[in-house]
Amino acid sequence: MATESPRRPSRCTGGVVVRPQAVTEQSYMESVVTFLQDVVPQVRVNL
Repeated sequence: MATESPRRPSRCTGGVVVRPQAVTEQSYMESVVTFLQDVVPQVRVNL
């Protein structure tokens, strides 16, 4: 293993830094609701 290149592969390309963010329950649920509203066709029934 010592003969391998000393360079370490970079996971970051283009200098973009993504910082981890804590996922709150509210933001998770908002994402799910938004996704469902975008994907599931809305059915409107006139009563």
